[in-house]
Amino acid sequence: MQPAAVALDIQALQPAPGTGLGRAGLAAPARRASAASTPAAPAPGPRAPAGPSPIGEVATLAGRLAATGRLAAALLAPEWPPPPVSALPAELTGAGADLLRWDCRAEARRLLSRHPELVHVVAAPLLHAAAGEPAGLVVNRHWADSGAPRVVHLDRAAVAALAGAAPESRLAVRLEWIRGSALVVTDHPDAAGILGLEPSRVAGPDEWLDRLDGVAAISAPQSVLPPRLALVGPFPPAGGGLGAYNARFAAAAARTGATVDAVTATGDAVGATGRAGPDRPRVGLVRPAAFGTDERPASYDGPLYILGNSDGHLATVEAALRHPGWLWLHEARLPAVATTALDGLDDEAFAAHMEHLLEAAYPGRSPWPAARRAGRSHLALARAGVGLTSLLVSRAAGVFVNSQAARAALLLDQPPLAAMPPVVVLPPACPPVRPRPMAAPVPPAAAPAPPAAAPAPGPSPVAVAFGVVSMGKRPDLLIDAAARVGCRLAFVGPCPEILAKVIGDRAQTRGISDAVEVVGAVDDRTWWDWMARATVALQLRDTAGGEMSAAVLDALAAGVPVITNLASAADYPPGTVDLLADSEPTVEALAGRLAALLADGDLRARLAEGAQAFAAAHQMDALVAAVVTALTETPR
Repeated sequence: MQPAAVALDIQALQPAPGTGLGRAGLAAPARRASAASTPAAPAPGPRAPAGPSPIGEVATLAGRLAATGRLAAALLAPEWPPPPVSALPAELTGAGADLLRWDCRAEARRLLSRHPELVHVVAAPLLHAAAGEPAGLVVNRHWADSGAPRVVHLDRAAVAALAGAAPESRLAVRLEWIRGSALVVTDHPDAAGILGLEPSRVAGPDEWLDRLDGVAAISAPQSVLPPRLALVGPFPPAGGGLGAYNARFAAAAARTGATVDAVTATGDAVGATGRAGPDRPRVGLVRPAAFGTDERPASYDGPLYILGNSDGHLATVEAALRHPGWLWLHEARLPAVATTALDGLDDEAFAAHMEHLLEAAYPGRSPWPAARRAGRSHLALARAGVGLTSLLVSRAAGVFVNSQAARAALLLDQPPLAAMPPVVVLPPACPPVRPRPMAAPVPPAAAPAPPAAAPAPGPSPVAVAFGVVSMGKRPDLLIDAAARVGCRLAFVGPCPEILAKVIGDRAQTRGISDAVEVVGAVDDRTWWDWMARATVALQLRDTAGGEMSAAVLDALAAGVPVITNLASAADYPPGTVDLLADSEPTVEALAGRLAALLADGDLRARLAEGAQAFAAAHQMDALVAAVVTALTETPR
């Protein structure tokens, strides 16, 4: 049998209340510490219990492991500042062991892959004088998840403290954790009885090394740690379509066995991801203020920062700059981040700060003249080619985008010859396929139903624009095309009041007021009712950033024929959507395609069949697998 390798968890040196440890406890003494060395002078405050130096205890333990060639890595305690090598025992730094961050999942994953016979040895010989608790007994998620057998070192004082653990106390919780260890090493004569362990699971300081290979044979750790994901971005009830998409992704990832936390300022643990149950595993909730303090970003695979080009993403950007990880860009141009951050400034200050940002993002090639003409409109800035992604991408571990067009736009937005992290194009993820009714009755325009109600049946064909209504989705062009074709037109999705008036005025000018309806925001059931009744979905954009449309994916799952100019749709197989060749279509071109599709039932049926075949082959599970593979297997 291959000798067991050891990951030595030096939690004994973790600063603890009342121990006098901390930065002072890590200061290098005049000579290297050893088992017999004198402990460093404690900081003012409650004194630590008398006994050997914790640094000396660790040095002795590391030395014994190194002498047998077993010491594979030392896990630096989570509360440490990055220590100078001179502050660590020579037995650690001279043994050839990897010095790993205790909370870094990527490093834990690499260590486990190299040493399938790994044993997790926890050095915890101290007693918290102030709290009366064993020091350093902090559950490390990586090693708990891995299933690696654990060996815990306890001194007499720690065992005695555990004897008095009150039910439901923190000490009782830690006692249960200790009882889950394969072996407890202590010189306390009554440890087995106090800890509630079989005598065979307790060893003395001089005999435990001889039993290490037997411990390693108890259970081999998993070669691949289960994924642990932090999804930083909008979640319901905020975030619109992107928030709903994030919730679906989080639930699907949790169903695979991954640990998933939603890092968001909106909702609660239930409201963010839906009520937990057999079909919807629990997704944790972390507030942005706690991300980086209570929950360490390095303890996740990623983390994953999810961004779109709209307001509401500033907190995500700030977190991505503080704790770089992977970016998931649902749009390849993000000027809305800048316009949101500078929103409170007057025009002169706004212009000065925007000019500075552009010079930083585009050194020597600033698009300031075009940006100045665009003003504060993030849509106009995106049309002018302002992406502002390089400030984030340069710090990122990797970037996810949703189409080849988005990848091309992202690369063009970076400085020439810039060092790029991996850029991964993700597959789309459609909702489950829904049965398509044989006929699609539509509501009469003359008697529109209330916005929150389902449309009433009607005989005439209806073209529907799904999703949040904005001028960037060209409602003017849709109205003009509907007027030429003579069909009814509905806008289903949140619509600002001023834009609803613009739509109404244009419809009146074109003489089709009775045929155009602004339905507004609807609930989920009404959304799918409109999908079932739509003859055609019209999904346009006036930018070509390669963004994905959740509304298009919903339409594909529902079997609604889609006319679109989205560049991302070029990745779909022929026969999935009716793709307009021109990214800026004319009313003549759009009206011609709409008229042809409304007049040809066989063509609509073929598009519906192709759409649902594509949706069936592109479900959320495949997207989760692609994301997890990139996060856990991409070299860093």
